[in-house]
Amino acid sequence: MAAPTSGRVNLPKSPKEGFELAADIYKKHQADGDKSELKHLIDTDWDIIGPTVAEGQQHHEDAERFKGLAEEAYRKRDAIFAKVEQANSDTASYLKGKYKKTPKTLIGWGFNVDDTPKAKKKG
Repeated sequence: MAAPTSGRVNLPKSPKEGFELAADIYKKHQADGDKSELKHLIDTDWDIIGPTVAEGQQHHEDAERFKGLAEEAYRKRDAIFAKVEQANSDTASYLKGKYKKTPKTLIGWGFNVDDTPKAKKKG
């Protein structure tokens, strides 16, 4: 006959699965009522933890929805910014050419103009 296994318990790593497990545990705890074995836990009170599970699940769902909205907003932002970045570069090139002898003039358009000499390369 085969020896019994140690009965490893694999706990969920993600909040979604962790909340789902907690909901199942709390459901069983409530069904067992006063006879629930979990009443013997010293540092965990399922009568306090249990009611918070649904709230935690809702916060998780909200966070996932906001994450999706944020990703969509970043994609839209990046699409627009690519055009803005090109316009900034084109404008800087044009104005640098026009004001070759007075580059500080570009400050009036909001550009940061650094006229210090470039550091010499080593080696």
